[in-house]
Amino acid sequence: MVDNTGEAMDTSSMLKEAHGQQHGRLVKNLLDAKEEMEAKGDDKVGGGAIEEPDDKGGGIILGKKSKAGAAAGGKLPSKSEVNALRASIQTLCQSSNPLGRCLEYVQEDLEAMGKELESWRAQRHRRVGELADEEATTASALSGLKAELEAVEEKIREKQAQIRFTKGAILRNDAQVERLLSQVVRA
Repeated sequence: MVDNTGEAMDTSSMLKEAHGQQHGRLVKNLLDAKEEMEAKGDDKVGGGAIEEPDDKGGGIILGKKSKAGAAAGGKLPSKSEVNALRASIQTLCQSSNPLGRCLEYVQEDLEAMGKELESWRAQRHRRVGELADEEATTASALSGLKAELEAVEEKIREKQAQIRFTKGAILRNDAQVERLLSQVVRA
C-alpha cells in the first residue's frame, strides 16, 4: 500500500489482532480485499482502471490499459503520476465541496420558500377580501353623494333654464321699449 506522499507503507500490523480482540467487520473486509489483491499478483496493480470519455471532450484518465503492459507484468505508477493524480483529486474535492454544502440546504430553502409563498398567498387572499369590503363601503357612501350630485345638477339645469327665460324676457322687453320709443319720437 502507498501513503499520502506516495511512499510504500507497512501494512503487516493490520494483519495482527489488537490486544487479543477480533477485528470489526470493516477491518476484516479491508484485510480480505487486500489479501485478494496480493494473491492476484502485481500484474493488475499497474493496469489501473480507465475512464475514457466517448466524446473526447475530457475527463480524468487514470491510466491506459495495454495488452503489452499487462503481458509484461504491468507497470507501477510513478511517484509524479500519483502526486499529479492526488493533486487533481484534491482540486476536484475542493471545487465540489462548496456545491455539496449548498445542496444540503436546498431542501430547507425550498421548504422556507414554500412557506413564504403560502403566507403571501394568504395575505393576498385577505387583501382581496379587504379590497372588496372597501369597494362596497365606498360604493354605499358614494351612492348618497351621487344622488345629491344629481339633485344639484338638476337644480343647476333649472336655474340655467330660468336665466335663459329671463334673458329672453329682457330682450323682448328691450325690443318693445325701443319700438315704443321710436313711435314716440316719430309722433
